[in-house]
Amino acid sequence: MKTNIHNNPWNAFLPYKEEDAHKFKGRKKNVYELFELVQSHSTIVCYADSGIGKSSLINAGLSPLLRQNNYLPIKILFTESDFISDKNLAMDNLVIKKLKDAIDESNKLNSEVEYRLERISDFSNTDFKIFDKQFSDNSIWWLLHTHTITCHAYGIKMCDCCPIFIFDQFEEVIIRSRNIKFVENFFNWYIDFSASSLPTNIEQACKEYDNEIFHRELIPGTPYKFLFSLRQDAVGMLDYWCNQRLRIPSLKDTRYYLL
Repeated sequence: MKTNIHNNPWNAFLPYKEEDAHKFKGRKKNVYELFELVQSHSTIVCYADSGIGKSSLINAGLSPLLRQNNYLPIKILFTESDFISDKNLAMDNLVIKKLKDAIDESNKLNSEVEYRLERISDFSNTDFKIFDKQFSDNSIWWLLHTHTITCHAYGIKMCDCCPIFIFDQFEEVIIRSRNIKFVENFFNWYIDFSASSLPTNIEQACKEYDNEIFHRELIPGTPYKFLFSLRQDAVGMLDYWCNQRLRIPSLKDTRYYLL
């Protein structure tokens, strides 16, 4: 008897991808539980034993549901070269590229809709225009406080979409990295990016200017979310970074244990 491998729902030891959503079964309860956490919290940490299916759950279960509910999943994986590099990784540039790639990939998934990154204003204030030119290409915080991601169908705007940055296999960062400075730089970057206030570098550059300009022109709050996924054996190291080495309450407040 011959088996049609294209109809086989079993992916062996490979994680399911988003396009495998139609054959991803048995995790509906977990998908909706995790989705409910995404809706009500800005940062979620999902952890489980190795091989339990975290990546498959996120790719083939959660991501399609996020898209159906006006979220844009942006998946970020680090490479071995990132871990061993002596140079500081330009996190903002990396994440801006991942954001734009996610928009392009989303447009390929469904030809009937188009996602766009649109500026919220032409910014009439001259000082603000100067800062916008300075930061819009190299600060993800600035980019997402001056732009929205919009979804269009047949040329008509349907809704705004909330980006969610998904750091899968995050244990690779805090366990495998040979450069402790890389890990520290990442967490400091996350602290700035996840804050609703101006990041340190932007605040220093703007300290001579009226803060009212920024409160008036920028999107308030934190108009995006985060999901970190990692193995259970790396949770202790994560706790070390968010409890002792640095203080990052958002990484310990909302966690989901996948059985």
